[in-house]
Amino acid sequence: MAALARPYASMSIEHRPAPNPPTDHELVARVKEGDETAFREIVERHRHRIFALCFRLLRDTEAAEDAAQETFVKAFRRIDSFRGDSQLYTWLYRIAANVAHDAMQSRRRHRMVEADDLTTLEPPRHDDPRRPDREMEREDMRRIARAAISKLPPLFRTVLVLREYEGLEYREIAEALDISVGTVMSRLFRARMRFKDAVERLVPAFKDPDGQ
Repeated sequence: MAALARPYASMSIEHRPAPNPPTDHELVARVKEGDETAFREIVERHRHRIFALCFRLLRDTEAAEDAAQETFVKAFRRIDSFRGDSQLYTWLYRIAANVAHDAMQSRRRHRMVEADDLTTLEPPRHDDPRRPDREMEREDMRRIARAAISKLPPLFRTVLVLREYEGLEYREIAEALDISVGTVMSRLFRARMRFKDAVERLVPAFKDPDGQ
């Protein structure tokens, strides 16, 4: 009987909920104290969004991976400069944006839009019985957007990507780029105007006939 009772004895042990994961600021504090495992947790927590930002700026997987890795190397070396008065991810975004800018400058002579991005840009005609399905239309629009964004200067490309792709608020963009909210709004307005102009240059059929 005692042997039979032992398996059930464990059922009476009080279930303890798993502890809450540490916050970013707590992890940073541990890193500053010399805990490198805490930094590995930071990398694991934020690597996907940092890679996504680098890829959207550089449009190249290998270059984005290198930039993301360099971002975290620099973050580790500069961790003491993180004061904790902003979100950690905006601080990481700032480093990533600077790294990506440097990468863009080093390869500025290379064209960043692949040829196939420019071969299927003619917008589908709504009165054409051979009109491709909706998914093909969406893919065409994505190609147009990629081509147009790649033509923007880094200054405008970054603020547009942070707002439209990453979904950051103006305040968060200001923190990430170390600029004022007013400057964010100004750059974003100009970035959108340049993006619109780039789209219309790529696909003249998209141009507003009234010039608006």
